[in-house]
Amino acid sequence: MKVHHLVSALALVAATPALGQTTPAPTAAQIEALQAQIDALQAQVEALKKAVAAAPAAAPAPVATAAAKPETPPLTARFSPSPRFSDDKGFSFKVRGRLQLDSGYVENPGDTVAGKALGYANRMRRGRLGVDGALPGGFEYRAEVEFSNNAVSWTDAYINYKAKGSPLSVKVGHFYPPNSLETINSSNQISFLERASFHEAFGYSRRLGIAGRYESELLSATLGVFGNTINDVTTNDESMIAGRVIFHPKLGDAETNFAINFNSRRFDSSALGLRYRTRPSTTLTSVRFVDTAVIGARGDRIIGLEAAVSKGPWHVASEAQWLSVDGIRPGTTLTGGDTLATGARLLGADADLFGAYAEIGYSFTGEHRPLADGEFGRPRVRKGFDKGGWGGLQLNLRYETLDLEDRGANLNGGQQDALLMSLIWRPSDYIRFLVQGGRNWITGGPLAGTVRPTDTRSLFDRDYTVDFFGVRSQVDF
Repeated sequence: MKVHHLVSALALVAATPALGQTTPAPTAAQIEALQAQIDALQAQVEALKKAVAAAPAAAPAPVATAAAKPETPPLTARFSPSPRFSDDKGFSFKVRGRLQLDSGYVENPGDTVAGKALGYANRMRRGRLGVDGALPGGFEYRAEVEFSNNAVSWTDAYINYKAKGSPLSVKVGHFYPPNSLETINSSNQISFLERASFHEAFGYSRRLGIAGRYESELLSATLGVFGNTINDVTTNDESMIAGRVIFHPKLGDAETNFAINFNSRRFDSSALGLRYRTRPSTTLTSVRFVDTAVIGARGDRIIGLEAAVSKGPWHVASEAQWLSVDGIRPGTTLTGGDTLATGARLLGADADLFGAYAEIGYSFTGEHRPLADGEFGRPRVRKGFDKGGWGGLQLNLRYETLDLEDRGANLNGGQQDALLMSLIWRPSDYIRFLVQGGRNWITGGPLAGTVRPTDTRSLFDRDYTVDFFGVRSQVDF
């Protein structure tokens, strides 16, 4: 029904007289005026309908709700080369590990050393798996275990804290004390199969402790207090104070490391003593041609000097370590429950031992061995297999010496000098193959009489050589 028909009907009803009432009928003029008003109203209604149809749809009114919690930013995953996860709040997590397989040969001098520990051998040198991570507020952590030698043991397991913009940091947990450049260097990046001979001989190992570090553009310094390794389940009171001060001035575009390191150890009071010994530049044998046997001692002190420079494809490095044994004299009465180590030998005087090395390396393919924060880092292969090339090739030469004899203390641990050469091929940043060969010159030591039984010289002076050869296949991530 049209609007004007409805309005007209209503007007007629309104104009109809009520029951029992008399109302005069409208005139023609009134009816025409009412019709004109109805037509005008209909025109306005049509205009409003067109305007509503042309207008955009209005957004629904917002409904009041409880405040929504902000979404947690998703973790971003990437591989380089292991899985890494991080977000913009400071959380991160990555898997880490390494696999090192060794094979090689150690000469039996004159075929005189009994047993089958010399000759050809193979072993898994290291097999590790762990995690690195970071937490908001400046915290980092690492936990890693070692699977070689038919056993599982902890390597690094620590928390490190450093406030943003601060030159100070604190590390607590199980890690290497700041003993020397060679010790701090990762086994993934050392130039030879093994670290310098004094590292094993002087008993350097990871320990449970706490260390503070200061870093600036010219100087960094670390000082820590440590107990024994967490892999030793026996109760003991062994302790160490260790420190390292590094100067790293810029010499043009060369990176430098000039440092002094020191430590003072107190041995476990229930086993006072230590054995100083090392293998012939490889762990492919259990034979030690230089060995002091166990010396009864309350502790020892070590001081070391370091120098290293890396520039372009060249690097040079050298260290020297002096060790003084705080020996227990014959006839000394131990008190307070102190006990000598089993089989310990007592010396008439404190013994002084020494170790040092010097090396030089050159990359034929132009890779740079970075030197920063007191250690050598990972060389980045310029043109590896992933870029259509053949990788990086590096040659290293080293001379090292270890003196474990002290004639004044009647200690004939022997002296071992070694000349080593290694060739490292890196098909990519995280894979490397190392070939090493060399010769050890041994003077004195526990096997001098066995190898030179007819030599009329003193056991301190009898000398012989031991050649060795080894290869390593390595991947780390």
